[in-house]
Amino acid sequence: MRVLGYGEDALTYWALSRHLPAVIGQPPLSDDSTENDNLLLIYKPSFGRAGGQGSAQFGEFDAIVATTRAVYLIESKWTGEPIINRQVILAGRQILRHQVFRWIRDRWLEEVPGNWEQFYNGNRNARDFAERFAGKPLVQPGRRVASNLQYVLQQLPGRSAPTKDVLLYFRLEGDIPPEGVANGPTFVVVPFLFHPVNPEHGGRIIDMQAR
Repeated sequence: MRVLGYGEDALTYWALSRHLPAVIGQPPLSDDSTENDNLLLIYKPSFGRAGGQGSAQFGEFDAIVATTRAVYLIESKWTGEPIINRQVILAGRQILRHQVFRWIRDRWLEEVPGNWEQFYNGNRNARDFAERFAGKPLVQPGRRVASNLQYVLQQLPGRSAPTKDVLLYFRLEGDIPPEGVANGPTFVVVPFLFHPVNPEHGGRIIDMQAR
């Protein structure tokens, strides 16, 4: 069966499932993990919809990749996004998503709780979270988002793998990729080249099985 795809979601799955060592192995990430190592790809992990300030939900990453060297929180964009002074501007909810997950993972690694209920009830976590994020509540136990968070956190490696924010930027031949994220100084931009099967007149359909 031939599989074709279109758009940022298709590109993300194609690049990370078929070419992960190439994505993370080149600068700026320079992660020499290989397919023989214990790599983990979590595609489109959802922690609720984007959620406003009064919501405990904080949206969906395009992907999370974990190696023994790092945990990469990934947002994806493709060529044609507005770039100002070689910088991409991400939506505020995207920046917040990374900040929230990083805070939760840092605390989780410090405390090593057995489950989300222990984490929620322990060491002022709910109160500290609300103070850090201007009243935004921490996800309560018993919710679907809490179940997803607990499971994902339990699959990730320990403190030896720091959390890193990544913008995976898909570019066409000849495009100049951005150098950074204007409103996200912690982000690293990883350009990745793709070749549409229908390049005429700007077509961008890709072969999902291409190597």
